[in-house]
Amino acid sequence: METLNSEVIGRDYRQHWDKVLNDLFNYSIPSTYTWDNLVDIIKVLNAICDKQGRVTMFIPGGGDIALKKASYSSEEGCVELDPEAGFIVKPKRLTFYKIGENVEWHYFLLETKDLKKSGISDNIDLYREILAEIEPGKYSEYNASESEYLINDQLKKPLRIISRYFSGTFAFFINISDYNHYENREDLQNRLSAEEFRSYVEIMHNFCKKKAKV
Repeated sequence: METLNSEVIGRDYRQHWDKVLNDLFNYSIPSTYTWDNLVDIIKVLNAICDKQGRVTMFIPGGGDIALKKASYSSEEGCVELDPEAGFIVKPKRLTFYKIGENVEWHYFLLETKDLKKSGISDNIDLYREILAEIEPGKYSEYNASESEYLINDQLKKPLRIISRYFSGTFAFFINISDYNHYENREDLQNRLSAEEFRSYVEIMHNFCKKKAKV
């Protein structure tokens, strides 16, 4: 029964990703395609978003979440990748890559522009700063130990926590992809150039293809 469930889930996820790509490219999926206009980038991100959590977003610095929504940010030229997570980025380009014929190896790469630091907080790492949002576009310092006390005085509810990414590259795969199961995959899209990452994914794809034939 467990194997059957896995097969059903895998088939559902592949059908979902296949439909997303065919709808985007009108049943003529290219080997690669790039969008560099903010309106188009948000439109495509929302096309690949999935409320059922079938699409994984790999984050600069490590970690991943299910991408469920993308929206315009209150900051000019920026996008929020999943408003619940509060990831704010300034897109440079979004590129689709088709690797082989198996849809689970087809992925998207979002490269970002430099985003100026707010100067509000010292809660900063290599790629981002974490802030509390007082109102759209207005932030205050965030201290995790004091998070329960961060209340919006007007709305009487907890302030939203924001991660502003200064730079970095995000990758999007369907979450049953074999790529998702490899060690050291986290942040790999960010540590390599777009072409280096594509070459690496191709190597992984070819390895899995040969392994499946054995």
